[in-house]
Amino acid sequence: MQPITRRSFSAALVAGAALSMFPAAGRAADIVKAKNVVLVHGAYADASCWLDVIPHLQAAGLNVMAVQNPLTSFADDVEATKRILALMDGPTVLVGHSYSGMLVTEAGVDPKVTALVYIALMPARIIPRSPSSIRRRLQAQASFTTAVMPS
Repeated sequence: MQPITRRSFSAALVAGAALSMFPAAGRAADIVKAKNVVLVHGAYADASCWLDVIPHLQAAGLNVMAVQNPLTSFADDVEATKRILALMDGPTVLVGHSYSGMLVTEAGVDPKVTALVYIALMPARIIPRSPSSIRRRLQAQASFTTAVMPS
């Protein structure tokens, strides 16, 4: 798989915008109502960050699960998301916050997934490209953030 360049991203964005201008005739029959939602937390959180959201989704009649990512590596986090997705029965919406937007994109190829929801997506350019773990990168950023925060 080739990396996404600015040019290919721009072309895809323009193509998507152009397609959205065509009438949606015939598409309504293809809409599948999801009965499941999988919530995936961002890098500076854990699954408990969804505690206020889950009851609202359940009140709407949805089955909801939140992924607890280990934050040890991108691959481990994708696998954790896929494990929870495998437990869902039927059409599922994957919701990713910040860093996990990349995780739901990766795991979202599962046939069960009917929609992806991105909340404040983290830019892909900050994914570690070296063997160093995401945890070490986050700890370094947390130390920096603590050092520059006003008292």
